Amino acid sequence: MHRFSTMPMVIGLGMALRPDDKIPLQEQVMASAAGAMNVLNGLHLEGFGGVWVSGAYCEDRTLLTRLGVDGLAGFLFVGTPQEPDRVKRRPDVAHYMVDWNGLGDVSFPVDKRES
Repeated sequence: MHRFSTMPMVIGLGMALRPDDKIPLQEQVMASAAGAMNVLNGLHLEGFGGVWVSGAYCEDRTLLTRLGVDGLAGFLFVGTPQEPDRVKRRPDVAHYMVDWNGLGDVSFPVDKRES
Protein backbone atom coordinates (compact mmCIF):
# COMPACT_ATOMS: atom_id res chain seq x y z
CA MET A 1 0.00 0.00 0.00
CA HIS A 2 3.05 2.26 0.41
CA ARG A 3 3.26 2.68 -3.37
CA PHE A 4 -0.10 4.44 -3.36
CA SER A 5 1.07 7.13 -0.94
CA THR A 6 4.08 8.00 -3.12
CA MET A 7 2.02 8.82 -6.22
CA PRO A 8 0.95 12.41 -6.97
CA MET A 9 -2.45 11.09 -8.10
CA VAL A 10 -4.11 7.68 -8.08
CA ILE A 11 -7.26 7.01 -10.11
CA GLY A 12 -9.26 3.93 -9.16
CA LEU A 13 -10.79 2.19 -12.16
CA GLY A 14 -14.10 1.05 -10.74
CA MET A 15 -16.34 -1.44 -12.52
CA ALA A 16 -20.00 -2.23 -11.99
CA LEU A 17 -20.32 -5.54 -13.81
CA ARG A 18 -23.75 -7.07 -14.22
CA PRO A 19 -23.47 -10.80 -15.04
CA ASP A 20 -27.19 -11.13 -15.85
CA ASP A 21 -27.32 -8.07 -18.13
CA LYS A 22 -28.12 -8.33 -21.84
CA ILE A 23 -24.58 -7.11 -22.54
CA PRO A 24 -22.20 -10.08 -22.18
CA LEU A 25 -19.92 -9.91 -19.15
CA GLN A 26 -16.79 -10.08 -21.30
CA GLU A 27 -17.98 -7.03 -23.27
CA GLN A 28 -18.61 -5.14 -20.03
CA VAL A 29 -15.04 -5.86 -18.90
CA MET A 30 -13.63 -4.84 -22.27
CA ALA A 31 -15.65 -1.60 -22.22
CA SER A 32 -14.24 -0.79 -18.77
CA ALA A 33 -10.73 -1.48 -20.04
CA ALA A 34 -11.26 0.65 -23.14
CA GLY A 35 -12.52 3.53 -21.01
CA ALA A 36 -9.52 3.28 -18.71
CA MET A 37 -7.15 3.24 -21.67
CA ASN A 38 -8.82 6.37 -23.06
CA VAL A 39 -8.20 8.13 -19.74
CA LEU A 40 -4.56 7.02 -19.80
CA ASN A 41 -4.16 8.21 -23.41
CA GLY A 42 -5.72 11.56 -22.50
CA LEU A 43 -3.32 11.97 -19.58
CA HIS A 44 -0.36 11.29 -21.86
CA LEU A 45 -1.73 13.71 -24.46
CA GLU A 46 -1.80 16.43 -21.80
CA GLY A 47 1.82 15.77 -20.86
CA PHE A 48 1.32 13.64 -17.77
CA GLY A 49 2.87 10.25 -17.20
CA GLY A 50 0.75 7.35 -16.12
CA VAL A 51 0.80 3.63 -15.67
CA TRP A 52 -2.07 1.18 -15.21
CA VAL A 53 -1.51 -1.30 -12.39
CA SER A 54 -3.61 -4.06 -10.90
CA GLY A 55 -3.07 -6.88 -8.48
CA ALA A 56 -4.36 -8.14 -5.16
CA TYR A 57 -5.75 -4.73 -4.16
CA CYS A 58 -8.36 -5.08 -6.91
CA GLU A 59 -9.81 -8.10 -5.08
CA ASP A 60 -9.62 -6.67 -1.54
CA ARG A 61 -13.25 -6.65 -0.29
CA THR A 62 -12.45 -4.14 2.47
CA LEU A 63 -10.93 -1.71 -0.01
CA LEU A 64 -13.78 -2.18 -2.49
CA THR A 65 -16.32 -1.46 0.24
CA ARG A 66 -14.45 1.63 1.43
CA LEU A 67 -14.23 2.93 -2.14
CA GLY A 68 -17.91 2.14 -2.73
CA VAL A 69 -17.34 0.06 -5.87
CA ASP A 70 -18.28 -3.47 -6.87
CA GLY A 71 -15.02 -4.16 -8.64
CA LEU A 72 -11.76 -2.61 -9.76
CA ALA A 73 -10.01 -2.95 -13.11
CA GLY A 74 -6.92 -1.48 -11.47
CA PHE A 75 -5.46 1.90 -10.72
CA LEU A 76 -3.83 4.61 -12.78
CA PHE A 77 -0.75 6.07 -11.10
CA VAL A 78 -0.38 9.57 -12.51
CA GLY A 79 2.40 12.13 -12.29
CA THR A 80 4.54 14.50 -14.28
CA PRO A 81 7.48 12.90 -16.06
CA GLN A 82 10.88 14.19 -14.95
CA GLU A 83 12.27 13.67 -18.42
CA PRO A 84 10.42 14.24 -21.68
CA ASP A 85 9.46 11.06 -23.49
CA ARG A 86 12.19 9.73 -25.67
CA VAL A 87 10.93 8.72 -29.06
CA LYS A 88 11.14 4.96 -29.17
CA ARG A 89 11.90 3.27 -32.44
CA ARG A 90 8.89 1.20 -33.32
CA PRO A 91 9.19 -2.07 -35.19
CA ASP A 92 8.06 -2.16 -38.80
CA VAL A 93 4.32 -2.80 -38.68
CA ALA A 94 4.58 -4.92 -41.84
CA HIS A 95 6.12 -7.70 -39.73
CA TYR A 96 2.91 -7.91 -37.69
CA MET A 97 0.37 -7.78 -40.51
CA VAL A 98 -0.81 -10.27 -43.09
CA ASP A 99 -3.36 -10.19 -45.88
CA TRP A 100 -5.72 -13.09 -45.36
CA ASN A 101 -7.70 -14.42 -48.31
CA GLY A 102 -9.95 -16.58 -46.15
CA LEU A 103 -8.11 -19.76 -47.00
CA GLY A 104 -5.54 -21.67 -44.99
CA ASP A 105 -3.60 -20.79 -41.89
CA VAL A 106 -2.42 -17.28 -41.14
CA SER A 107 1.29 -16.80 -40.64
CA PHE A 108 2.89 -13.49 -39.62
CA PRO A 109 6.34 -12.46 -40.88
CA VAL A 110 7.49 -11.79 -37.30
CA ASP A 111 6.86 -15.46 -36.48
CA LYS A 112 9.25 -16.53 -39.24
CA ARG A 113 12.19 -14.44 -38.03
CA GLU A 114 14.89 -16.22 -36.09
CA SER A 115 15.26 -15.22 -32.46
